[in-house]
Amino acid sequence: NNYLEYIDWGDSTFDNGPIPPNGMAMHVYSGSGTYVISYLAIELDDDGFICFEKIVNDTITIMCNDCPCSMDDIHDLSVAVNKGFATVSSSLNCQACFAPIGLTDCETVQWYLGDLTNPLPGSSIGNQMYCYDFVNSGSYTLIMVVTRYKPDGSICEVFTNEREINVSCSIVPACENPIIPNPGFNEGAIAGGLDPGGIGNSNGWTALSGVPVVTEGTIGSLDGWTIELANESALTTVDPTKFTKEEGTISFDFGIKEKGIKSPIIINIICDDFEWGESPESSQPSSYNIATIDVEQLELDVWYNLQVPYNLGLWDSLDSCNLDMNSVVARPVVYSGYGVNPTARRNFIEIDQLCVEDESVAIKNISNINSINIYPNPTSNDLTVRFDNSNGLKGKIQIIDLLGKIVKTATIENGNPDYQISLESQPNGIYLVKVIDYDDMYNWSKKFVKQ
Repeated sequence: NNYLEYIDWGDSTFDNGPIPPNGMAMHVYSGSGTYVISYLAIELDDDGFICFEKIVNDTITIMCNDCPCSMDDIHDLSVAVNKGFATVSSSLNCQACFAPIGLTDCETVQWYLGDLTNPLPGSSIGNQMYCYDFVNSGSYTLIMVVTRYKPDGSICEVFTNEREINVSCSIVPACENPIIPNPGFNEGAIAGGLDPGGIGNSNGWTALSGVPVVTEGTIGSLDGWTIELANESALTTVDPTKFTKEEGTISFDFGIKEKGIKSPIIINIICDDFEWGESPESSQPSSYNIATIDVEQLELDVWYNLQVPYNLGLWDSLDSCNLDMNSVVARPVVYSGYGVNPTARRNFIEIDQLCVEDESVAIKNISNINSINIYPNPTSNDLTVRFDNSNGLKGKIQIIDLLGKIVKTATIENGNPDYQISLESQPNGIYLVKVIDYDDMYNWSKKFVKQ
């Protein structure tokens, strides 16, 4: 018969009760400091009447992680804020959630609707998701105000990010102008795993890791076909795409079938040099982290639409990924969970309508396959790739094994018609030779045998 009527956290914020016995009240402070917590404790008799009440004051000292505030740190914070925020909307109501992309726990976020005179209730910390119930569908201006605090609790710097968001109180329509083919996964769809030994198929999509599973008949899917991701399964495209080093958006529908431990949805852009053993949640020359979205507070078995802005101009990519100063040739990757205890349970999610909106141009097949020849086939040591006309050609030649691993790469030089690739160190078997022309965004491939 005991409870707390209210809690004053000592930083001008309050929690109204009642808070029951053994209940756990939690609060996040904006920075280090000494705070006086006040709460009203009440005891009731057997008839439910108050027989004792007392205001209790406790003094606590919070020592937060050091949040640096040098000029370099302020510049890095400005870059992080400019990455913006992802938007997650539900198919059941007018609720929309917002998740900053590049922040840390050193920052507090206040959200405003329309202008800075209309703050939304509450706040969030770092990349924590914030949700708000809108009344109607429509276009809204959302402003993210980010404040970094010094260890003593004083303000280091404040930055803002503003953009238009679209809130839909119903199912979001299918991708209208897909840059990457087959966003709905229904073209050439065969139910089953997309791993090398699996029977599943969805034209243009493949497994980077684990076993993404093509699934038919999922309720809520716009075309009836989805792809399930569990146990660190990573989905990517078969062929790379030309992305401009400018702003764009990646969006897709997703539903959470089972919740795991510390397994956010992660979206990356990768070069051909990327190896799965690298840490995919951090940006690096072979992999750029678009967003890591914590979906813990979202519900099971509900379709959500995720929209994530990106700017690849911030990516210091590998030379093999760079096409020129203004564009890169890379592939998107989507997966759920990485880097926690291997025995921990990950989120089990399914995705649909994976759409990329960018000034990019998807790579298309070369129409004149007679313009490229390979010999000898079969071969025992060397393979020659010959172009009838390589003038103006800019790209590369790849040798790929049956597991999808790139084992040899050669750069195409303007005017050179013949390329000889040594296969002496490779085991006997079936391989794929792929030619990518960056300028016209063509690719050509053919199988050959090494014996």
